[in-house]
Amino acid sequence: MKGLRFPTLTLVAITVFMTLWSPLPARAAGLNFDKNCTSKMRGLVTDAYARTIPALKKGIAKIDSDPSAAVVVTWFGKSNNQQHITTVRANLQTMLDRLNSRTPFTIECGSRDCDDGDYAHATSGIDYLATCEAYFGQPLTGFDSRPGILLHELSHHTVDTDDITYGTASAMKLAKSNVPSAIKNADNYEYYLETFL
Repeated sequence: MKGLRFPTLTLVAITVFMTLWSPLPARAAGLNFDKNCTSKMRGLVTDAYARTIPALKKGIAKIDSDPSAAVVVTWFGKSNNQQHITTVRANLQTMLDRLNSRTPFTIECGSRDCDDGDYAHATSGIDYLATCEAYFGQPLTGFDSRPGILLHELSHHTVDTDDITYGTASAMKLAKSNVPSAIKNADNYEYYLETFL
């Protein structure tokens, strides 16, 4: 019994067709590093970056399952206005969508635009995050962690948050006294998401 024989050209054509038409696997946005980033710095940023998507997913899931949970109220306040929690949820989703996109961020290490004590900075709408020297001394979990700082800057970039106040005590106070400001403050997003690291 003779087997089917395909000319070599036909096999090549089928292989090319299948390669071009097969769906590409989804991947999160990557990171590009500037020339000032040492291999150690790249590793510290990459480790932190790997924790951002899981934290966002957990933060969104918490709001979906229990929008009046203590952790949500601590960082975004208690409000009878459903639009407030809807805004927070939408902002978190926008941040997650950005990280799940295929557009990479460029990381600048040891930015010259940093002031003493700054961890990082970003500009809204620009796929560029600058890390400061202080960033690299921060832990991988807890408040003011490396992943949390990246999420703080991502909130500026994607949902145009402000730096209304800094620090855990000030952010908690803001959530109690001024809910609309809390949902606009980058540190409130950072500290909320750091509880899920």
